[in-house]
Amino acid sequence: MVESSRIAFINQPKPLGFGHAILTAKFFVGNEPFMVCAGDTYIISNKNSFIKTMMDAFENDVSATLLLQKVSNPKEYGVALVDFSGNYYNVLKVVEKPEIPPSNLAIMPFYFFKPEIFDVLEKLKPGFGGEIQLTDAIQGLIDRGRKVSAVMLRDDEIRLDIGTPENYWEAIRMSYEYSTEGVE
Repeated sequence: MVESSRIAFINQPKPLGFGHAILTAKFFVGNEPFMVCAGDTYIISNKNSFIKTMMDAFENDVSATLLLQKVSNPKEYGVALVDFSGNYYNVLKVVEKPEIPPSNLAIMPFYFFKPEIFDVLEKLKPGFGGEIQLTDAIQGLIDRGRKVSAVMLRDDEIRLDIGTPENYWEAIRMSYEYSTEGVE
């Protein structure tokens, strides 16, 4: 799968928000569906099964697919309000770092999008923290009547925050232990 993929790393010249960072990739994406993975999160998953599940949820009539995880303090995240529909979740509402979260379902930084997300991002005004928020663009898709689906990170999949040096070293240790488990 990687061999047939195009992977692009794009520098965001100024920190204007995650939504803005995604918008800088518009030229490379063109009119193709695409996946976004933030560099500050690593997920230990058997054969990256969460990505396969997300791909399955990213059907023809879906504009975006999100990865969710239940958390104890959702105020620190983008949060989703969902209902269960068939095999996947239907996203009803998303909000960035809410004071009163509508659920405990945090949005993890792995996404599948159709290029229509760029149309929404281009029209967005700065939101939370004075930045262009990807969460606001996802809500914009929902407001336009587009379907946004989600999948839940399984209990046996481990999310590691590697946004600080301490967390990064812990992630390396855990990843090594996981990869050598049962190896003699």
